[in-house]
Amino acid sequence: MTIKNIKWEFVNNRKTLYKAFLSCKKIFWAEELDPYKWWIEYYENTKNGTMKNPYYCLLWFQNNKIIAWISWNIFTINNIKVAWIWYLWVSQESWMQNKWIWTFLIEKVENYLLSNSEKNNNNFWMIILESNKEIPELNIKSSVGFWEKKGYKKVEYFNYFSPCVSFDPKNWNNLLKDVPLEFMVKIFKNEVLKTNFFKDMIDEIYIEWYSQDKENFENIDAFNKANKYIEDSLFKITNTFSWDGIKLK
Repeated sequence: MTIKNIKWEFVNNRKTLYKAFLSCKKIFWAEELDPYKWWIEYYENTKNGTMKNPYYCLLWFQNNKIIAWISWNIFTINNIKVAWIWYLWVSQESWMQNKWIWTFLIEKVENYLLSNSEKNNNNFWMIILESNKEIPELNIKSSVGFWEKKGYKKVEYFNYFSPCVSFDPKNWNNLLKDVPLEFMVKIFKNEVLKTNFFKDMIDEIYIEWYSQDKENFENIDAFNKANKYIEDSLFKITNTFSWDGIKLK
């Protein structure tokens, strides 16, 4: 299929970012509430140079309409740069649901990251992401097979549940269940996983992502208990198996 009038563009203003959010807001789970609130903070902080882990959102336009996009953050762990893909969205129009469209998006980002790494000599090493598992009760289909075909691998014996990030502001109680996801990795520059690096990476990224803000709670006790719940969840994640001799499958 030949695609005409295609334009690639990084998000470069609030208005465009909001358009990207509107294009896909129906796909988010209840616990994610308003992701745009997070994205705009990531975008603004990246733009003014205060974002510790820079945020990128690459849009695909056709005739001035957003038909697909993908977003990621860049983390630096032990002087190694890692891209974490958060969201990948493709229009529900039937012609856009061809598998090669999704493949095209992934390859576009991988090529950009690798070429940018070579140009800036910044030691880019891997892409990581959370893939959906099959959850019939939530009407969620598995995307693990898709990522495996693109060269991404699972971590052996690593059972990961995404901690709930929606809490009662008065008594801290988690409002939704933790969600089982598959943690997946694609390594570009080294075939050997360094155990300490991998654990440090998960510790830093998840703490950055899940820690709650005081303004979300009505009292300090609820705030502390919510973060304790998250800390306990992260402890389970990083202690599900021995980190020695970690393997991908």
